Amino acid sequence: MPTYLNPFKENFALDPQIRFNKMKKMCENINKCEVSNWEIRQKKPVPTINTVEHLIKLYDIDRLYLIIGADNLCHIETWEGYDDLKKLTIFIVASRDDIDTKAYKTLYISCPISSTSLREKKILY
Repeated sequence: MPTYLNPFKENFALDPQIRFNKMKKMCENINKCEVSNWEIRQKKPVPTINTVEHLIKLYDIDRLYLIIGADNLCHIETWEGYDDLKKLTIFIVASRDDIDTKAYKTLYISCPISSTSLREKKILY
């Protein structure tokens, strides 16, 4: 689910609708993969807790998996609704650099990639 605007950022590098269209194109041949524009339709930064609550209600489930990059661990406790996020999600942490992820389920990533580096190299455009 592409964001409209990350709540921790002041602007976006690429228009949200363009990012949504690119994501739809990337995922069009992946079975059971749905790309949602729900956050974009809000036309404002949406805290993760709001998205999680939306998905839990939409799919009538109790919990869901939330994949985050290991670089988010240093400030995750500042996220709006963090205590509720811990109850409503199972964090899956994508490994990055040498950040310790032992306290979480870990998705080991073998290629050094980040959205920041993609933006800097203008690969997303």
